[in-house]
Amino acid sequence: MNRKNMKRKTAPSPNSLLFALLISSLVFICPIAQQHWPKIVVSCDGTPVSYQVYGDGEITLVFVHGWSCDSRYFREQVEPFSKKYRLILVDLAGHGHSGSGRAEYTMESFGEDVRAVVDAAGAKRVILVGHSMGGQVIAEAAALMPGRVLGLIGIDTLEDVGYRMEEKEFAEWMAPLEMDFVKGTGKFVAEMFSPDTDPPLKDWILRDMTSAQPAVALSAMTTMVRQYISGDAASVFDKVRVPVVSVNSDKWPVNLEGNRKRMFFYDAIVMKGADHFLMMARPSEFNANLEKAVGMILDNAPHLDSPTCLPPEANSMKPGFAPTPFSADQIRKALPKGSLVKLWNETPDGPPTVITFRFLGGTKQNARLETTITDVKGDTLGPPDKSAPSWRELQSHASYPENSTRIEQGKIRTFRGDLDCWLYEVREGGKVTRYWFAKELPGPPVLLEEIMNGKLERRLRMVGRE
Repeated sequence: MNRKNMKRKTAPSPNSLLFALLISSLVFICPIAQQHWPKIVVSCDGTPVSYQVYGDGEITLVFVHGWSCDSRYFREQVEPFSKKYRLILVDLAGHGHSGSGRAEYTMESFGEDVRAVVDAAGAKRVILVGHSMGGQVIAEAAALMPGRVLGLIGIDTLEDVGYRMEEKEFAEWMAPLEMDFVKGTGKFVAEMFSPDTDPPLKDWILRDMTSAQPAVALSAMTTMVRQYISGDAASVFDKVRVPVVSVNSDKWPVNLEGNRKRMFFYDAIVMKGADHFLMMARPSEFNANLEKAVGMILDNAPHLDSPTCLPPEANSMKPGFAPTPFSADQIRKALPKGSLVKLWNETPDGPPTVITFRFLGGTKQNARLETTITDVKGDTLGPPDKSAPSWRELQSHASYPENSTRIEQGKIRTFRGDLDCWLYEVREGGKVTRYWFAKELPGPPVLLEEIMNGKLERRLRMVGRE
């Protein structure tokens, strides 16, 4: 090969230089682009849930949309907030690109969707941001993730969590949607705009929300509104002991004092003249207020960076099982002769009952226990049951397989005030059982919840202990 040919082969042409630069730039561009691709995680009932991740930061903001909306409604927040925080945008089941095979779309099951996404993303320090119905969803999600959630930010929601709706009002609310979903939804949504809403935006929102799946939308609306009949919209905050801040329009009044009685901390930022979709209609002003709300959350959040103290491994009763919260000896000493534990038992299919355990004494190895079940008036429902379980047997009631058990710490409101607890979350197929064990009350959990396929099947709450 002569020098002329060698020179020709070693000197790149302008086109080849351009091609090389393009290839080298793609090496850097592709990983950045890949992190913005939607991801999928399976919720506890097997429903696939779509989400997107943007940015990187110590604190993660998780955005949860409202009724018949999806993650696109937060497009104006992605660019400014991903510069400082890690962002996760969720499509709840039945919305956006998530699956829609669920039999019932409850606030609890939506909360499970959010928890599944946060788990999959490995987020440790989280602020949940929920628009409209999303406000109730993030409250349910926070109850599932004690120790990880720094606070909640509602967007035009949570105005008065203690409001109690009557059945007649509920029927009037649902009738237009059930009679003609498209027409009823159009009228319902049209009332949420202000006169200044940009017409193309208004038209897009109306078209988008009226094209929602009616079965999903009606189920979600029913369970959302019914929380204001049952009181669950407020009682969930007994388990969520983190600060809450709302960025709201002035279309509906905010009950500051009422909310503050139910919440660990509550405040509201009100945007005058804004509509229900303030994060889209007035993004610059809203984003400034959202940043302010994040600051308020961080100023009032409990300190979560202390080392986690979990039950000792010595409490493990057999290989492959998680440690129990208390040893047999701790339970025996905490429940001497004459002790009483009273539990309020609720199921969807019948009236509540009261279960009372009386400790009649016993030995170092065995307890003597009397169990009585009554109705809420105190009338007994059958004869008392007497038994003599071993203290170790009582300990074993909190022994669960390690590979299906997650243990975290949290604080919930109880009949004795706010108590530090261990939360045991045990998953078996479509069933999730959560046990809250108060650290200062060795023995039964102060709260037990059984959830089957995203629906609450049983709640057992301690209401007395002597």
